[in-house]
Amino acid sequence: MKAQTCGTCVIRSSNGGILEAIGFDEYVVEEGKDFEEGFAKKVVDMLQKGYDAQELIERAQRYTWENVVKMEEEVYEVVITAKEKKGTGT
Repeated sequence: MKAQTCGTCVIRSSNGGILEAIGFDEYVVEEGKDFEEGFAKKVVDMLQKGYDAQELIERAQRYTWENVVKMEEEVYEVVITAKEKKGTGT
């Protein structure tokens, strides 16, 4: 997220971490045979084709602490509401 806030593209593996944090499937390299070669090709491809730095910045700006807290609150509200409905039989 920090790199994207600066408009810097991030390429990562599909293993570990939160893939949603990147937000762009085209910058994720699948783990497996020849991973290192695939990763290197992805980096070269990104450098040759370029990327939209402004798009990265705008996406990252949606993940302020305040917005993340709001998203978490919404998840809790959905869970609580579902549990309450289940408990009342409706």
